[in-house]
Amino acid sequence: MSSFPRLAFVIIHNNDGQRLAHVLPACQRLAQNVGGTMVEVFKQPEIKPHSRMFALARGVSSWALNRQWERHLGLEPAPLMKSFFAHLYGLWWSYYGYGCVTSGRVFRLCRSGAIEMIVARKHITAWQTCNQRADYIIVIEDDAVFLPETELRFLALLDRLNTRNPANDLYVDLAGGWPISALRVANLISKRTDSWIHFYRPVTNTACAYLISSVTARRFCSILDQRPWFHRAPIDWLIIGLFVRAMKNGVVFDCMHADPPILVHGSIEGIYAAWER
Repeated sequence: MSSFPRLAFVIIHNNDGQRLAHVLPACQRLAQNVGGTMVEVFKQPEIKPHSRMFALARGVSSWALNRQWERHLGLEPAPLMKSFFAHLYGLWWSYYGYGCVTSGRVFRLCRSGAIEMIVARKHITAWQTCNQRADYIIVIEDDAVFLPETELRFLALLDRLNTRNPANDLYVDLAGGWPISALRVANLISKRTDSWIHFYRPVTNTACAYLISSVTARRFCSILDQRPWFHRAPIDWLIIGLFVRAMKNGVVFDCMHADPPILVHGSIEGIYAAWER
């Protein structure tokens, strides 16, 4: 165990008993076997649905992030003003269009937006809490499902990390969620080796489970201090924005996605109900 780096496993949850009955014992066993520490992040405020105006503002922020992301992927974004007004019209119709209020759709959208910000805040808390106490931080949401081979594959990942350039930042996706084809990132793949996809530029998936270095966690926190409006984004889009900003500052990333995933994304695979419900 002394050869392992310092590891902090962080479980993101909201005290859902069904999910915790699986993910907590499984993560505790893994942490114990690799000499890691366990942290739970679960405190959250009362869920208060956003106002429609705030939801519109978040939607515009997401549009701006998406344009940055398209450029990050090497894609050609749609013409600026055409794209903006088309997106704005879609947002307006979602929150103010005929029939939305009576159907309850606005309430659900505004409530899910509030939940997204709470979840993102928990991930930020994980980065802030562990960036000085561990070399690597493994963040796991409570709908992640451990597999029989999870521990062996995680140990193999640690061996692989021993050979990387420590000067680079690091992001490792562990649970996937959406197919690579749906992410539009195929042109950023540098190689495929031993059940891993390596990328030229950092990309994320659903953020159900991932590993980052402590240096990356501190960098994320520093960028958030400078750009507090990033806190409005859902966690996957938040990480995308942090990637883009870090690379503009000249940061080099090692980025890998487990293929197949080391853990299963329980909500997407239908094992659990989606959190926004």
